[in-house]
Amino acid sequence: MTLGTDTPGGTGVVPRGMLRNICYLSSVCDLTPGEAIAVASGNTALAHGLDVGFLREGAPADFLICGPVEGSAGTTLADAIAHGDLPGISYAFIDGKPVVSGRSEQTPPSRYTIRLEAGCPCHGDGAGRFNCN
Repeated sequence: MTLGTDTPGGTGVVPRGMLRNICYLSSVCDLTPGEAIAVASGNTALAHGLDVGFLREGAPADFLICGPVEGSAGTTLADAIAHGDLPGISYAFIDGKPVVSGRSEQTPPSRYTIRLEAGCPCHGDGAGRFNCN
């Protein structure tokens, strides 16, 4: 099984299309949130012969830091997805660099305040480089 959207299509870009699909699979189709994310990332990458979509040493990885939003039925990210609630995205990293910082304008804010400390050995060196080990 793979997952995708037809965006951009005749009606334009569907914001959060993949997140909506992941939430649907998890809340209605009896997949765990982890399984739904794997279908959307790893399975789809394998089907297209891409070296992405897996968290493993040496593999390229873009990632999100997110959590449940106010009013979500879930108390954790996985629980919110299992209930079909879109997560609030606080940070998005592409090629190790934050491209969304503090809050996405495309999702409601996360219920939890998430702040990365510049200079922290795990979260950055204060110069915009985030190379977590």
